[in-house]
Amino acid sequence: LYSLLNWCSQFYQYPLGDTLHNAMPAALRKGKPADFATLQEWQLTEAGRNKLMQGLGRAIKQQRALQMMVNGPTSHQELLDQEVNSTILKNLGIVYYMESNYSKARETYNQALAVAKEHNNKSEEALLTMNIGIVYVADKNYVQSLDNYKTSQLLFEQLNDDIGKAKVFNNLGVLYDAMGDYPTSLEYYNKALEQHKKNESKENEAKTLNNLGTIYYIVGYFQKSEECLKQASSINKALEIGRAHV
Repeated sequence: LYSLLNWCSQFYQYPLGDTLHNAMPAALRKGKPADFATLQEWQLTEAGRNKLMQGLGRAIKQQRALQMMVNGPTSHQELLDQEVNSTILKNLGIVYYMESNYSKARETYNQALAVAKEHNNKSEEALLTMNIGIVYVADKNYVQSLDNYKTSQLLFEQLNDDIGKAKVFNNLGVLYDAMGDYPTSLEYYNKALEQHKKNESKENEAKTLNNLGTIYYIVGYFQKSEECLKQASSINKALEIGRAHV
C-alpha cells in the first residue's frame, strides 16, 4: 500500500505526507485510536428458547430477533440490519425481568444500552441505565443500583426530562426503602411527588402518595400516613370516574 501511495505522490506531484494522510480512514484523520472494532454477537439461552416456543404474542420484532438466533450466534450488525434496535432489546430485558431472570435481564439491558450509546440516543441511554438499576435492586445489589440511578438522573437532567427525573426519584425512594433508610426514602418520594404534580401526572402522583403513606406508617407518622393514603384514594377515584366517562 505504501508503495502504491508513494507512486501516486510522484505521479500526481503531490506531497507524500498529504497523500498518506488522505489515504487514512476518516476516524484516524480526526485523531481517534486505531483500535479493532469489538465483534458483538448474540445467542439464545435456554430461557430464550423456551420463550420462543411459548411465543411473544404481538411482540413481532422481539420474536423475529429471537428467531434470528435459533441457528447459532447472530452478529450485532445483523440485528441492526433487521431493524432490531435498543427498544426491542429493552423489551426483551423486561420479559427476562418479569420472569425473575435478573442476570439475563441485566445482560440484555446492557446490550441495548450499547446500541443506544452507539446511536447517541441519550433518552434511551438514560432509561436503560435506570432499568439496569431496577434489576440491581431486585438482585439486592444496592450499591450498584444507586450508581446507575445517579447516572440516569444526571442524563435526564441534561435532557431537561422532568418525567424521567420523576421516575428516578421514585426508584431512589424504593431503593432506600429496601435498604431500610426510611428518612432518605421519604426525601426522594417527596421529590418524586413534587415532580409528578409539576408534570400533572395524576396516576403517578397517586402511586407515590401510596408509597409515602406506607413509609410514614412504618416510621410511626400515622397522621401523615393517613393523609397521603386518603389523597391517593381520592385521586384514584377521580381517575376511575374520568375513565368511566371516556
